Amino acid sequence: VESVDDTPEEWVREHVTIDAGYEDERFSLHIFLPKNASPPYQPLIFFTGLGPFASQPADPSTTAVEPGGIVGALVTSGRALVVPILKGQWDRNDGLQTWASNASQQYAEFLIKWTKDYRRTFDYLESRSDFNPDKFCYLGASWGAFNFLITGAVEPRINLSICYVGGLSMTPARPEVDQISYVHRVTQPTLWLVGEYDQIFPLNRSAQPAFEFMGTNPEDKRMVAYPTEHNLPKNERIHESLDWLDKYFGSTQ
Repeated sequence: VESVDDTPEEWVREHVTIDAGYEDERFSLHIFLPKNASPPYQPLIFFTGLGPFASQPADPSTTAVEPGGIVGALVTSGRALVVPILKGQWDRNDGLQTWASNASQQYAEFLIKWTKDYRRTFDYLESRSDFNPDKFCYLGASWGAFNFLITGAVEPRINLSICYVGGLSMTPARPEVDQISYVHRVTQPTLWLVGEYDQIFPLNRSAQPAFEFMGTNPEDKRMVAYPTEHNLPKNERIHESLDWLDKYFGSTQ
């Protein structure tokens, strides 16, 4: 634990660094513990959107978590939020040419490291008694929802998933990191919220096929398409997410 900040009204924020699962690297986790709930917490492990790759080094507490924002609302519901800084994000941005799926060896190597970083985060959370290991939720937005179609297949400790505006790639990748090699093996209960007019993950060619190809039992997956582009209405997103968490994990109140 590098630092602890308990000054925010809504949560206690911890900055933690851990060893990566490759080479000699370390990376940061930013953990937000709700002040209106008691441990063991239900952790939401956030696989963020593309923003951290395109931006300058930044503080995730201001770019990913805002008290009045959608993610902040999930924390104030009594859940913990964990934001791992994956390879290539924020201060770990070191040369990735494009985040989009492609057939290059560089993309394959980065995707493997993103997955290792995410799984390594679970290793750390399991070492702490203040998190419930039976209630680990994947939270993915855009590029993070895109990657759930692989991460969900290879990380069995994910108990539940909430994904916003994701879909299948429109371009192929090497077989070892191609979504189509994994999506059928995703079995977690999944909430899949998408935009009907999404330009990045078109509904009929990307978002809906991704949902249909998942191996999750039909009664345990839910897709809602809103009349939006690559965004979702805030209140509806919060409502659906909290209902999904309450249904499978139970209320924190």
